[in-house]
Amino acid sequence: MKLSHVSALGVFVGFGLAACVSPEQQRAQDNSACAGYGFARGSDGYANCLMQTNMARDAAERQKMAQFWANEAATRRERERLAGLAPRRDESED
Repeated sequence: MKLSHVSALGVFVGFGLAACVSPEQQRAQDNSACAGYGFARGSDGYANCLMQTNMARDAAERQKMAQFWANEAATRRERERLAGLAPRRDESED
């Protein structure tokens, strides 16, 4: 297994452990937060609050993953540079 695959596996496991909240627990936290903002359960505002909370969490997760892969690519390019290897053709135009 290549080093990048091992580190990627570690990140996925790490994200999984960092998010050690069951879907039920996450939903309860979201419900509590939206109710705490003053939205009445079942109202449009409450539904929008839940939706926005979920969308924000998804966006944050996508951002974490994008940053991870950008760091992986930079690390690989640096290792290749130090090893005297030519840049990969698909990334040489970055």
